[in-house]
Amino acid sequence: MFDTRLKVAREAKGLSQAELARGVGVTRDLVNKYEKAGVKPSFGTLVAIAEYLNVSTDYLLGVDEPTPDEKKDSPNDGGAAADPDIRRIQRAKKKMPEKEWERHMKIVEAAFGDYYADDYAVTDLDE
Repeated sequence: MFDTRLKVAREAKGLSQAELARGVGVTRDLVNKYEKAGVKPSFGTLVAIAEYLNVSTDYLLGVDEPTPDEKKDSPNDGGAAADPDIRRIQRAKKKMPEKEWERHMKIVEAAFGDYYADDYAVTDLDE
């Protein structure tokens, strides 16, 4: 069950095994073994995979069905995770210190403020 769910979730995000491996800090060979050889990840790796793919650990383990959010992120129906730019940003976030990420997000919010539903203050950039 895990092997199939992992592959489906990875492919729904438009990721290669190598991209998933880099995103969660394992080798591509290990991702391949998860999908084809029945190898199970450690708890920490399972959590990292679920977070990276934006699915629940229960979904990966076959305990529950995909949520509506998981279904809408499928590349077949135009979800944001199908966008290569969004995937690049997600990978960068994984590598970036939290404070730096927060600073970059303030810049993005200021640049795209007309398109954000949330309120923000341009003065927040001075922090």
